[in-house]
Amino acid sequence: MTRLAVPVEGITELEFNKRVLAAHLNPVYDEVVPIVLGRARNKSGGGGNVTVEKLVYDMTKLSQSFDVVKSLVDFYGFKDKVENSID
Repeated sequence: MTRLAVPVEGITELEFNKRVLAAHLNPVYDEVVPIVLGRARNKSGGGGNVTVEKLVYDMTKLSQSFDVVKSLVDFYGFKDKVENSID
């Protein structure tokens, strides 16, 4: 039995994983479990405020309980990101 954990940054990604990705991932993995990251777990909606450090920490913890860990975090939600501006 192969278990996949998918850390997500918020409710939108959680629902996308349940409604869209799960159908494509279930033939490959026996169990697909989306898990909302950190602070967003305790909020009703929202998300974001993700850092690379928080993502690595959560993924490392999850790797102890799951066979595979893949993330679903968009760049928009990253805290302290550097964006290139087009002049």
